[in-house]
Amino acid sequence: FNFFRLMMPQIDRERGNYGIKEAGLAKMFSDALLLPPYESERLKHYKNPTKQPQGSPTGDFALCYKTSLRLGEGHLDQHDSGQIEHNFGQLGKDAKVFSKLVQQCNLLEIKWVTKLILKDLKLGLGHEMLLRMYHPLSLDIFNATSDLRSVFS
Repeated sequence: FNFFRLMMPQIDRERGNYGIKEAGLAKMFSDALLLPPYESERLKHYKNPTKQPQGSPTGDFALCYKTSLRLGEGHLDQHDSGQIEHNFGQLGKDAKVFSKLVQQCNLLEIKWVTKLILKDLKLGLGHEMLLRMYHPLSLDIFNATSDLRSVFS
């Protein structure tokens, strides 16, 4: 259930929006990593090409911060991922949880955590296909109940 919940955040009714958009994430990254003001501005104005260095991506927040963030070679193990999934709702409310998460992750992991928070995975797979891959009747169950948890119980 937890895996599919993370893969299809747009249809997970139990976990609402996190109350965080790109501007809020930019501030959280700036605070967690103590970024200099010009880097904070770049993150905040991720859609503005004049604020970005030549050749860096513009318009996609999850890719734009790559040139701003200087992270260690952290790596999440399976236990950490479970903790993140469990505490996902607190990311926007508790700066310490987010700061700890950012410091434990490498750039690739932060990219996907960012996409999960924004509920913008763009996997190229719709929830219909993912549910059918799990079980042929799971899409029918979801369409009847609109409850992701009931599909997996």
